[in-house]
Amino acid sequence: MTTFSKGISHIAVAVGLTVLTLPGAFAQDLPVDSRDARGMLFDRKGGQVVVLEQDFLTEAQVAQLAAMGGAIPYYGAVAMAPDEGMLSETNQAAANHHSIAAAETAALAACNTARSGGQRCVIVLHFLPNAYESGRALELSQSATEEFRTFRRGRGEKAFAISPSTGSFASETGAGAESTAIAACNAGADGANVTATDCYTVIVN
Repeated sequence: MTTFSKGISHIAVAVGLTVLTLPGAFAQDLPVDSRDARGMLFDRKGGQVVVLEQDFLTEAQVAQLAAMGGAIPYYGAVAMAPDEGMLSETNQAAANHHSIAAAETAALAACNTARSGGQRCVIVLHFLPNAYESGRALELSQSATEEFRTFRRGRGEKAFAISPSTGSFASETGAGAESTAIAACNAGADGANVTATDCYTVIVN
């Protein structure tokens, strides 16, 4: 595994649309309040590129993949069809998910749908936050982490909801914030132009 650290400069890949199961191992620990959430989340700026060195990748191709840093916000993953090469349109990326597992699932689903035959797709690249460590009860996409900066400054009743399957999120304030945030998240309120059915609140004050 080769790790490279680079800044994230722009969004080049759309959010994936694969249905996932809720992260049951940690769901019982949520929601948390804004103070606790701030301590759990990773830096909103930049990210690291982790290349997973598959047998079919040459050293030159690994370097090419590493140079993709800055193209995709965390959490993101790239899936490739081993028989189709670096430039194949079969290769797919998913980005701005709320966990690396969700990004992997979305990228693999898109890649396997696109391939015409041969070996099943595999993950060749992760886009992760800087200083990433697994096992935190709360993980948010890079866009949602940015939104949290504004959310945590708000006063009174407020809630932040996410969709683990689509990467959608929404934050709301005022009376009934929890139910409003969930509804907005399911409607794709973050501008992702997707709808979801699995939004739930992760931060509540």
